[in-house]
Amino acid sequence: MYYPSHPVPGSPGGVVLASYTWADDARRWDSLPDEDRYEQALLGLCQLHGERIRPFFTGRGATQSWARDPYAAGEAAVFAPGQFTEHHPAIPTAEGALHFAGEHTSLKHSWIEGALESGVRAALEVNALTV
Repeated sequence: MYYPSHPVPGSPGGVVLASYTWADDARRWDSLPDEDRYEQALLGLCQLHGERIRPFFTGRGATQSWARDPYAAGEAAVFAPGQFTEHHPAIPTAEGALHFAGEHTSLKHSWIEGALESGVRAALEVNALTV
């Protein structure tokens, strides 16, 4: 759970990120209809804070499933133990004129920062070939 400390524009209340999961744990959430996800997240909050937290839920929320998103069709690179150190040196390596970018090619895999960083790296590699 994550409790942002900054104000949220247009919100009179607070915000909580109640579940951020990936890999097999995310599949359990993916199997739930969106409305059931809110109840499961609220149950987790109640386990931590007690039932006194329940009245604070406004009924408003947002949920995202990268696996069910038609434009993403999945979340991010999730390496098994040992795979990252074994495979990472080869993943961003260019093959001739083909250069690879994406969060999976970055040391910051699974984050948008890694995706952006890898895009800059690949662009610089291509640019260096044309100079």
